[in-house]
Amino acid sequence: MQDSRTVVEMDAMKVPKRMPLICVSVALIGFWDLLAARGQDTAQKDKPSARSVASTESRKAPAVEAEGVSPLQTFKNFLSSTPLIESMVFRVRMPADTNAPWRADIPFSSSQNFRYYEARCQPGAFFLREVSGPDALLDERIPGRLAAVFDDQAWFHYGPSYRKDILHFGVGPNNRVSEFVHVNSHVFRSVLSLGLMSEVGAVEWEGNRFHVRKDGTPARFLSISGLLTSSSAGLVDSLRVTYSTTNRDIDWVIRYGYQDAGLPAGLPSLIRCFTFNDDQEIERDEYLISSLKMASAAKGIEAFRPDQFVATNRWQVHFYSNDEVYLLQTNGYRRLIERQGLIVQKRPPGARSPTELAAVYTLWAGANFWMFILAVRMSAGKQRKQ
Repeated sequence: MQDSRTVVEMDAMKVPKRMPLICVSVALIGFWDLLAARGQDTAQKDKPSARSVASTESRKAPAVEAEGVSPLQTFKNFLSSTPLIESMVFRVRMPADTNAPWRADIPFSSSQNFRYYEARCQPGAFFLREVSGPDALLDERIPGRLAAVFDDQAWFHYGPSYRKDILHFGVGPNNRVSEFVHVNSHVFRSVLSLGLMSEVGAVEWEGNRFHVRKDGTPARFLSISGLLTSSSAGLVDSLRVTYSTTNRDIDWVIRYGYQDAGLPAGLPSLIRCFTFNDDQEIERDEYLISSLKMASAAKGIEAFRPDQFVATNRWQVHFYSNDEVYLLQTNGYRRLIERQGLIVQKRPPGARSPTELAAVYTLWAGANFWMFILAVRMSAGKQRKQ
C-alpha cells in the first residue's frame, strides 16, 4: 500500500506552477520541515507522536491551577503539559498586508484584520473551528476552517474557499487528513504554547530558563530555548526565546498582558511576539484570549467529533484511506470516489481533484506559518552583507 505521506508529497509537487514563486519556496520549506519531523517520529516508534496539538501518551494532565500554586508556577505548568481545556475563545490579529506579512514599514498593531476561534483540548484530542466573532459561538455555520483530532481519528474542513460542502475524515497518524489538520491548526498550538512556535506541552524548566524537547520542535535542525522574566507582581512579563538552527540564532521576545478574562491566575490573556531588527523590536504575532474554561476531567469522542456541524451545514463526508477516498453515505455504505489520486466519479472539465485542493490549501498554510522565519533569515542575510 502506498503511504499517505508519499501521496501528499506527490500531490504537492503539482502545485508550484499555480503559485507565486516566493510562496512556493516558503511553503516547501515549511512542508519539508513538517515531513522531516514526521520522519523523526517514525524513527522513534517507542515515543509518543507529537503530530497533533495534544499528546496521545495519556488521558490525564496535571491541574494548571491548584491550591497553593503560585501564578509563576501555573504559567510554567501550562507550558509543560497538555492542558485540559473545556472551552477557549481567542482572537488572532492578522498582518495588515497578508500577502507580505514580514513587512516592517506597516505597524502590526495598526491592522484591524482579525480572525476568531473556538477551541477545546485534552491529551490526545482537540477541536478547533473558526467563528465569525466572539458572539457567534452558537452559530454552527462555519465561516472558516475546522480541524479536530481524537486519538488516531482526524476531521478537517477547508472553509468557504475550497470544497465548502465536504468534511474530510481519516484514521491513522500517517493519513493525509491528519497532515492537513496538523499544518492548519498551527494557530491553536501557538496559543496553547503562549507564543512559542513549538508543539504543546513540550517545555522543560530549570529555574526560569527553559528549553523545548527535541520532539516538540517543528524540525530536527531547530532547537528552542530561552529565559523567563517576571514582574514585581509575580506574573510572567516576557519570554526571551532563541530559535537556533545549524547556521544562526534567531531571537524573539514574547510579551504578555493580563486582563480580566476569567483565566486561571498566572495565565496571560494577551500574547504578543516580536522579532528584532538591530535593537528595534518588530511585532509579528498577537493573540488575545477572551475566555478560557478549564476542564475537570477528560471527555469522550462526542466532545470532539463534529457531527452537529455535518448536519447543520449539510456536508458530505469523505473518508481517506492510504490511497483511496470514499463518500460515507447516509445509509452507512461507502462509495469509492478516488483511487491513488485518480477520480473514479465524473467531475466537471477543469475541476480540481480533492487531492490537488488538499495540497494547495496545506501548502498555503505552511507558507503562512513559516513566512516569519524566512523573513528573519532574509533580514539576517542582508545585515551580514552590509
